[in-house]
Amino acid sequence: MPRKCSIIGCRGNYDKRKDTGDDTKCSVFRFPRDQGRLQEWLRKIPQDNLAADQISDYMGVCERHFDPRFILRDYAIRRPDGSTFMSPREAPVLTEDAVPTLFPNTPSYLSTVLPLKRKHPDDRRAEASARDDEVLQNFLDADIITTFDILRTDLPSKVMDLGTDWIFVSTAKHDYMLFVNIDSLNSGCPVISASFKVLSDMSVKIFDSKQCRDSNELAWLLGDESKLTRWSQLPNICTFLTNSCKVLNPIPTAAEHINVVKDRFKQLIHASKNDEGNKMEFRLKFLLKQFELLYSVQNRYSPDCLLLAFKIYCLSRPVYSYLRESCLTLPHPSYLRQLTSCFTLNDDDSHFVYLKQKCNVLAERERLSVLMLDEIYVKPKINYKGGSLQGFAENADSVEATTVQAYMISSVLSKHKDVAALQPVKNLDTSFLYDSVMKVLSLVENAGYRVVAVMSDNNRVNRNAFDKMSGGTMQPSIPHPCDPQRRLFF
Repeated sequence: MPRKCSIIGCRGNYDKRKDTGDDTKCSVFRFPRDQGRLQEWLRKIPQDNLAADQISDYMGVCERHFDPRFILRDYAIRRPDGSTFMSPREAPVLTEDAVPTLFPNTPSYLSTVLPLKRKHPDDRRAEASARDDEVLQNFLDADIITTFDILRTDLPSKVMDLGTDWIFVSTAKHDYMLFVNIDSLNSGCPVISASFKVLSDMSVKIFDSKQCRDSNELAWLLGDESKLTRWSQLPNICTFLTNSCKVLNPIPTAAEHINVVKDRFKQLIHASKNDEGNKMEFRLKFLLKQFELLYSVQNRYSPDCLLLAFKIYCLSRPVYSYLRESCLTLPHPSYLRQLTSCFTLNDDDSHFVYLKQKCNVLAERERLSVLMLDEIYVKPKINYKGGSLQGFAENADSVEATTVQAYMISSVLSKHKDVAALQPVKNLDTSFLYDSVMKVLSLVENAGYRVVAVMSDNNRVNRNAFDKMSGGTMQPSIPHPCDPQRRLFF
């Protein structure tokens, strides 16, 4: 006896009803034997009195309650060439993941309309490739120019593809079309820098500003016959002629323009030698040097330029910084200090002035700072700079330094950072570090900063120095050496 649908209200595979004449014959699928799938079916079926222990081999669910994707009606047979042959089944079967989701004779909210099933990645790639091939073929079909008359008729609608510098000329009395490139950048006067003709037989002849060129130059694009066959070849011809004719009519380079300006300056300097007081000559030489520095790869300053820069630097350092950052090419202040170190003030005094000037531009809250200690290893060597020998250790006589003890200040409430002191040393000990820290603290505090903490790594010498500052045993904070009313934290 054939199975009949067990869903309430469904007459799938029952006898034909006389009152309606409905044909209820359809495929009915038995309930799955796997308990997991069976429970999933029972959860989907809106029938409370249907339990797993009540299911028999004669009960089933008809095809009306399954999405078509779950029903296999054909065999898929793979041929040796990779294609698929479909053969109808005698009786449809369900896929392994099939579940009943459609219940027509119940309220609509009890049925679940499944979303479209994603195709296999290979199928999606094949469809995308087919679409790309179709688009390419459509482009190739529309790109063909069959006759000269079609070229003349349809060209106005495609002129935008040629570029802004190209125009075409076509008249009924001529058996060719002329394309010209007009250049007005080099001399200011418009000139035809390149052109080409398309004759009635679709052959192409190319020209530069002076003569006819060999059409074989376009064999890579038009073939051996040099005939125009596609619309896409037109912009390529225009681009090729534009680039190749630039070589024949080169635009002056920046270096050539620079040399012209320098020659003009030199002529003006020579003409101003008779100027009273030589003020004009000095100014022109200064401007010429500034112009050369503007385009030079490495700045090399003349003695006159260095002397003038040092005078401005001595008169006002803020003005010197403003001129250097805004309009003039001048040496870095550190370079000037290096050159003039043999006749400047004591380094400690000058650095104190520097720190004080930097502190004066900070707000009161920005002056709260942390003093950081760090040891930098350097290569031992002695250099002669600014009239003195540099590189000796400060904690030993006539011994090359192997490290530099750096003292840096960092504002707690702003991004301001600066170097407070640098000391070349060798074999740093606790006593020297303690004395140095106290001197630097005094220097920074006198400059206007308010040091709230001293920070360093866990080096043994640093720990011993902090122990000594704390009176023998390191403490989280001590009375500030420069102001007992405040605390200094470690």
